[in-house]
Amino acid sequence: MLDAIASSTDPLTLSQIARSAAIPKSTTQQLLRELESERWIAQSSRGGFKIGPRLIELAALARRNLGVVRRVGFSVAADSAYYRAESTALEDATQERGGRLFVRNAAGDLAAQRDDIGQFVDGRVEVIIIDPVSSHGLESAAAHARAAGIPLVSVNGRTTGVDAAVTTDNVQAGHLIARLISDLLGGTGRVAVIGGTAITAVADRIVGLENYLRDIPGVRIVGMEPSLNTTASGQASTQKLLDKLDELPDAIFGINDPVSQGIEEALTERGIRIPIFGVDGSSWARENMLAGGMLHASVAQEPGAMVRTALELAVDTREGNMPTNRLMQLATTVVTPETAEEYRPW
Repeated sequence: MLDAIASSTDPLTLSQIARSAAIPKSTTQQLLRELESERWIAQSSRGGFKIGPRLIELAALARRNLGVVRRVGFSVAADSAYYRAESTALEDATQERGGRLFVRNAAGDLAAQRDDIGQFVDGRVEVIIIDPVSSHGLESAAAHARAAGIPLVSVNGRTTGVDAAVTTDNVQAGHLIARLISDLLGGTGRVAVIGGTAITAVADRIVGLENYLRDIPGVRIVGMEPSLNTTASGQASTQKLLDKLDELPDAIFGINDPVSQGIEEALTERGIRIPIFGVDGSSWARENMLAGGMLHASVAQEPGAMVRTALELAVDTREGNMPTNRLMQLATTVVTPETAEEYRPW
């Protein structure tokens, strides 16, 4: 079954997998559920099955070149628990290769991230990984790295000019959030969205949400406000949105867990309780759900898997093995109050 799923360029249906494995559909369905619970496979937004984050990690380990990589540059978009998780995992992966990781924080500034890349090039790193501040605006810096023969791979979001990108399947994340909201509201209700900055991860999550809700006419998006992807901006944006709305929404989608935390703080200040849905699968999300907070679900990402896969792609590119698929998307899992106890956040 895993061979069939991994060999297909498109997600496979239950029937296709059952036929390939030559076993009954009922048995196939049970096995698929077990594989999905262990993150070996994941369901796509359209219901098909594709390889999951655990299988991707093992594949990277199996194919990786264990040659020494002395110097790896990593530019993060800002400082948060998520970016620190990326840095820790990438440092471990770099040390496994006998190398040293150099981390710079762009602090949400596009010009600073351009400078980060330039500093890495001048410092003669062998590969560069970035978590981009924006989906555009780094083209000249990327060209500078390419001219120096240094592979540049982005994680957590796509940006123009990089050699490859490793991201969460953010459209799938938006689909999952929309389905959870629709199920909670019984197919009828008002949804507000606190978005984020101009990166593909943010845009794709909203696209996934909107695409799914097009088929649920009873659930309407009644307001949307951007944020800076942080708790403080999430709180401020929620206050601003609530002031605009004539009626309170029945659910709120926060573009990530820090923003969701800010949403809850804003609602608490007003003495309001509204179900919140987020993305990340952070420690805060788990603790909030276990404590009976307003967070109803968080779609979990895999920052460790992302940066390890990005490093592998960067090393492959440096050695002349350009990836055939320049965009690798990792599947997500849903964390709810019912599953929070057993969930282990990054």
